[in-house]
Parts: sequence; C-alpha cells; structure tokens
Amino acid sequence: MADQTKKLVFEQTLQASPELVTAAFTNATALREWLSDVATVDPKPGGRFYLAWNSGDYTSGAYLRHVPGKEVAFSWLGRADAGPSQVEVTVSGHDDHAHLTLRHMGLGSGEAWEATVASLERSWKEALENLVSVLEVGEDLRFTRRPMLGITLSNTDVDSGSSDETEAKGVQIDGTLEGMGADAAGLRGEDIIVRMAKTPVSNWASLSEALDGYRSGDRVEVVFYRKGERLTVEMELSQRPLPKIPESADDLADAVESSYKQTDAELAAALDGITEAEAAARPGKDDWSPREVLAHLIHGERGNFRWLNELIGGHEPWADTFGDNEQAPVDATLAVYATVADLVEALQRAQAETVALLRVLPDSFVQRRGSYWRVAHNFLQPPFHHRVHIEQIKAARAAEQVPEA
Repeated sequence: MADQTKKLVFEQTLQASPELVTAAFTNATALREWLSDVATVDPKPGGRFYLAWNSGDYTSGAYLRHVPGKEVAFSWLGRADAGPSQVEVTVSGHDDHAHLTLRHMGLGSGEAWEATVASLERSWKEALENLVSVLEVGEDLRFTRRPMLGITLSNTDVDSGSSDETEAKGVQIDGTLEGMGADAAGLRGEDIIVRMAKTPVSNWASLSEALDGYRSGDRVEVVFYRKGERLTVEMELSQRPLPKIPESADDLADAVESSYKQTDAELAAALDGITEAEAAARPGKDDWSPREVLAHLIHGERGNFRWLNELIGGHEPWADTFGDNEQAPVDATLAVYATVADLVEALQRAQAETVALLRVLPDSFVQRRGSYWRVAHNFLQPPFHHRVHIEQIKAARAAEQVPEA
C-alpha cells in the first residue's frame, strides 16, 4: 500500500477579510466564481462537497471542519485521482487582510500517484491565482482570458440533421456580432455549430470547454450545419470586450438604465407604425412574430431580475444547460398582454424593476467582488441579444411587405 504521507502546501496573502476567504470554500456560488463550473455543498461536518468542471472532471467528498474566518477542511476524491485525500485551509488576519495556507494532504507515492500530484499542484496554483483576482477585484481569470466567437445563441442540443452521432446535436446561432470571429468567418443566424477543433459542441458547457486553452488571435476549425449541409471554416478567435466596472451600485444602475433607454429607442423605431395584424404575423412557420419576440424579451428581463435576486442571497441555482426557448411561456404571455403597447410596457416595467434592484444592492454584496463583478460585467455588455431580436422584428416586417408573386 502507498504511504499516504505526502502533501502539497500553498501560501497566499489576500486583500480580503478572513470571512470572505473561508466563504470562498463553503458557498456554492462563491466556489463557481473561482474554482469550478458546478458546485453543490453543505458546509457542516459530514456535509457534501461536490465540484465539477465542463471538461468532465469532478471531485467529491465531505466537510470535516468549518470555522468561519479561520478554518475549512474537507475530503477529496477526484475522478482521475489515484486515491482519496484531504484538503485543509487555514486563514489568519483581520479586516481586509488575510493569509491563507492550503494543505492538500494524504497524497501517496508511486507511479499511480505521480500524475495525480502533478495535476493537483498545477490546478491549485492556477485556482489560487484566480481566487486572489476574484476576491480582490472580482475578475474571473478563467473567463476574461478566454477568447470569444462573437455569436448570440438561445437553443442548444439542437438536431443538426447529421447521421454522424458525434455531430447529431449542436448549438444554434441566433446571430453573429459584427467584426468578430464568427462574422468574419461567414457564419450566420440559424447555423448549428457541432464541433470546434476536436471538441464536439452540443451545449453551453461543451462550447465553453472547446475554448479552454485558447487565446484571442488563435485560429480554430469550426464545423457547422446550414440547412442540413455540413460546412467547415477556419475562424480567428476574438478578444473579449471588458467593460469598466462601476465602483458603486448607483453608478451601475445608472449605466444599465442608460443602456436600456438606448435599446428601447431602437425597439420603438423597429415597431413604429406596426399594426396588430403585422405584429402577430410570422414570416415563416418556424419564425417568431414581432409579438412573440417581445414576449421573449420580457422573459429574458424577468430572468435577469430573478438571477440577480438569487445571487444577492448567495443561493444561485445551477442547471447543466440554459435550455431551449419553449413556446408555451410565450403563448401564456401573449394571452395576457393583448397589444403591442401592452407588451412594450411590460418589458419596460421589467427593466425598471431590474434597475431599481441594482440601485439598492446591499453594500455587503458589492464587497463580494466576484459576484458584483459578474453582475456588472453581464449587464454592461453591449446589448447583442436585444439587437439580434430587433433585427428579427425588422426582418418580419420586411417579409410582410413583400408582395406575393
């Protein structure tokens, strides 16, 4: 039997309170912001500890000790590990200064353990660098260092029409962002991406995994289907735009309110003079009418409010995928809001609620730099999603005006 007496030791100084440091190891939302892609925990002695990554790796264990602001310990067994081990985190300091010592103990010797120890050493170094960034400034380096394709999408796990099982499902593009990689490579709305480089892509997690290890400027082969035809292009990955993060909740609310006013003006121009009959007409059997687009935008804004509310409480739920756009909720909203004016008013009220919630974000939440940064980053992105759907409305109206042959 291997002598499990080896350990890895890491020291880290952080400009954060000891309480925030231990919370980073005991709160599921906090863990997802710096360490894993999935987390579910119950931080009491004997409580579950489970983390997973989009790569397919995962680890599980149980909490052994938890003293807020001082100590956290849990058992650890990763998917590819040679055997179980334990992690002990001790924290000292006060106010916004903390010193962390992480010991990964119970590591064995021999050939089977060599790969495990090397992987753990590399992973903890990268993770603790990210922990410092998330707790001190909010920035998740895994995200900000990752390039982007320049697409908007709503539907995942979509049938591509391929008979090849590895390409039977993919992610369907809503639209591309002008001047970015996908646009330059010739992709367009309704294309279904099934593979990037050697990684099959069928949902958000696999798309994220496919971009791991790449940087902006790298070129990758993208396989996609367009109306059943298999196509391949080489795409240059784009740099991710990073907005300036406002220091205060008030400033963030002002910026988001200004963005909403801009997109609302663009939406009003797209709807100018539309009749109720035009708003209800679908340009094609699989296309949305302008009314359906408005219902979808309402649902998106309600989702923003719900997500923000859950994040404030530190109990953000998690799902493996975002799911597809279902018709039933759209139909329900249209049954309640009878006119275009009603739908627009509902959308603007939902936006106003989001702005109001941003304005009253608790100071304690703003000090959770990782969560606050994520909220600000998401809300201050250019309104790609809205503009794709505004173009949808314009296209639907243009189709209505084309005379029949």
